[in-house]
Amino acid sequence: MRSSIRFRAELSAFAAFFATIPIYSPNVVTFGESINVAADSIGWFVNPLLISALASGIALALASFRCPIEDALFSSKSIGISTVLYLGGFALMAIDAFWGQILPLKAIAGIACGFGLIPLCVAWGTLLASMDIRRVLLHLAVFCGIGSLVAFMLSSLDGLALLASYFLMLIIGVSTPIVKALSHGIALEADGRPESEKEPSDDGVAADSLVAESLPVRQGNDPVIQTFKRLASVAAAPFIGFIVFAFTMSARKFSLFGSYDIEIFAGMIAPLIVIPFCFIPIKRPFFSFIYQLLLPICSLVLIVFNSFPLDTVPQWIGAAAVYVFFAMLGLLALAALCAVAHAREFPPSLIFGGTLTAFSVISLGGIQVSQIIPEDTLGPALLVISTLYFTGLIFAALISLSRNHGDAPTTSVAAVPVEEFLKTRCEEIAREKSLSPREAEILLYIGRGHNPVFIAKTLVLSVSTVRTHIRNIYRKIGVSSREELLALVDAGDFAF
Repeated sequence: MRSSIRFRAELSAFAAFFATIPIYSPNVVTFGESINVAADSIGWFVNPLLISALASGIALALASFRCPIEDALFSSKSIGISTVLYLGGFALMAIDAFWGQILPLKAIAGIACGFGLIPLCVAWGTLLASMDIRRVLLHLAVFCGIGSLVAFMLSSLDGLALLASYFLMLIIGVSTPIVKALSHGIALEADGRPESEKEPSDDGVAADSLVAESLPVRQGNDPVIQTFKRLASVAAAPFIGFIVFAFTMSARKFSLFGSYDIEIFAGMIAPLIVIPFCFIPIKRPFFSFIYQLLLPICSLVLIVFNSFPLDTVPQWIGAAAVYVFFAMLGLLALAALCAVAHAREFPPSLIFGGTLTAFSVISLGGIQVSQIIPEDTLGPALLVISTLYFTGLIFAALISLSRNHGDAPTTSVAAVPVEEFLKTRCEEIAREKSLSPREAEILLYIGRGHNPVFIAKTLVLSVSTVRTHIRNIYRKIGVSSREELLALVDAGDFAF
């Protein structure tokens, strides 16, 4: 475990982007208040926005299957057009509010904003995905926490001050993608630092070297369904978490002190819970710990609180804590998706485009549910749904723990001299046999005695991709079994 994690302040504009992103419901409420739009007409902006975001996300995800689209998507022209659509949609909405109150213009504003939003989201996701798991979680926690604080400050303003501040945050939020696009810096490899300054990972390897080549999104003639199966094996848990977060936040509002959305407070509290785990030494794969221990324990606590009768103090605390939990869930899910993109087995356009597509669909569904079901019925119903989800997390963790009891290394590498010897031997083999950076990385894990499942969870790759890399390692080195490979790594003399 590293003793420190270097912070990338140049990505801090994400806090402003998060504080104003319109698919997050508290931000839409704040924007509507800034231009004095009635709550019953803001849907003319929000619904077309979500529909256009849905269409844009589907288009990007499907296009990524045919050929790599990141170069075109992240070009200065493409990012420029997306920015104009995104900011132009907000500007049209403001113009309509002050001079027209024309409903079709609100719809046009939402469509423009939605089509501009998704490429910007994918660009931000790709910039964040240039970091490894712990670093991206730390940065997201800090930026989202600051973004929630900014959203709270915005909601405390009114009139022209609120409108001017909101548009300032919008401009700051798109500034980094624009600057990076102009310098051709939106890419997983773009860390912005010289090689000598790159931070070592938990395994002593440069963190950015872990952004090594993996297999392409479609292996040979694999059908689309196989690609989705591989993606689901890696990203199913964070994807489901993100979807549950989207539905909960869009379906029901829960206010504190009668005027502040609890989502804003939850967004400030959740990062405080998550940040310490970025620095705690954890022997198992990081997100296995999160989804097999941390989240199930939190779920168990929330089930206890939710078991109290309605309108009692413990139940009220539990209801508020649910929003904090879902904010934490969304934060962890977003970090996990960035980690999947960091591994480069799947392109960012597929990961983030597909996720935002589902987010838009579920948010639309949540909005419709909130309009159809009465408040006094919706609250208890969401409580039941949340409890079922918590129970599912606990059972899934128990099943996963029972299945993965063999994930521990078959050999122990406790002594530092032995670990240093192992690293040196694996580096020597990788250099002499021309292994790729990813294959060299996997070779080190094999030398430590880890199996493919453990390696896949640690590197956030699918097990099938790890096994393909292992077969390539065997072929290049000239061995036919794990035992032969370990014997070669352990050999005192390295002869070819």
